[in-house]
Amino acid sequence: METEIRQYIKEIFTENEVLQRIEDEIASGDWLNEYWEDEADDEFEWYRDYGRGEIETQIIDEIIDKVAKRFFNNDLDFYYKSLYGDINSFIYEAYPMLEC
Repeated sequence: METEIRQYIKEIFTENEVLQRIEDEIASGDWLNEYWEDEADDEFEWYRDYGRGEIETQIIDEIIDKVAKRFFNNDLDFYYKSLYGDINSFIYEAYPMLEC
């Protein structure tokens, strides 16, 4: 089953889609503090320097939800009980930009 999960994870998004989602979220300003303009030249620089991986975590959670739905009858317990490290490794393998 690990091979199927690994392949499915690679099919969920393209790398460009993940990068675009990260850029869109940063540009939205929702992840920036109110003083970001005093600390950086633009939103992207601020998030790179001060962000805590919230956007990446949001995308990873979405991927985990899709895996749970497809392979585990929407039961997220699979993630915490048995495949936690493997799933993260598969995600980072497919989308290295999500590893913080």
